[in-house]
Amino acid sequence: MLAYLAMSQRREGGRRALFLDRDGVLVQDVGLVTRADQLVIAKDAPDALRRAAWLGLSAVVVTNQTVIARGLASEVEVEELHGSLEQALARRGAPRFAGVYVCPHHPHAQLERYRVSCGCRKPQPGLLLRAAAELGLDLSGSFLIGDRASDVAAARACGVVALLLSGPESAARAIVGAEAIGALGEPAVVVSSLSAALDWIESEVDGREEARA
Repeated sequence: MLAYLAMSQRREGGRRALFLDRDGVLVQDVGLVTRADQLVIAKDAPDALRRAAWLGLSAVVVTNQTVIARGLASEVEVEELHGSLEQALARRGAPRFAGVYVCPHHPHAQLERYRVSCGCRKPQPGLLLRAAAELGLDLSGSFLIGDRASDVAAARACGVVALLLSGPESAARAIVGAEAIGALGEPAVVVSSLSAALDWIESEVDGREEARA
C-alpha cells in the first residue's frame, strides 16, 4: 500500500500532508505555554503520527502562538520549544515533523511589530499555503486535525479536508466550533480523539485509492 501511495503522490505532483494544530490536539491546551515543561503530550499523539507516516502523510504543525505577540516568549524561544516537543515525541517512537509553521501575530498585540491583521493567523489559510509552497504539498489530498472553528475554516479555505477534534480537553470549544462551522455552510468531520481521526483518514485514503484503481 505504501508503494502505491508513493506512486500516486508522484503522479499527482505533490506530497500529501496531515496538518495538526498544536494546543488541544498534539498537546493538552493548558493556556499560554512558554516553557517545554508545560507541554503535556496527548496520549495518542505518537501513535497518530506513526499512522500518518504509514499512510504516506507528512505531519505539519500549524499553530497560532499569541505568546509571541504578547511578549511572553520570542520567536526563537517558541522554535526551541517546538524542538523539545519533537524530541519528546521521537522518544515515544513518533516520526519527525515535516515542518512547524507558527503565526506570531495578533491584531491587538502588545508588541507593535506583531500588531497586524495578517494572512497567516488561522482562520486565514496562510500557514497551510506557505507549507504547501515550501514542502511541495498537494493540498487537495491533505487533511487537517484541529479543535477550533478557526482551524477548520483555514483548511476549507485552501481545499484541505478538516477534522474537528472534540475530546475531553476541548469538548466545549469544539461544540461552539461545530455550530460556527455549520453557520458557514458545510459541516466538518467531528471526531472524539486523534485515534478516531486517523481511523477516518485511513478509510478515506483507502477509498480514494480504490476509486483510482
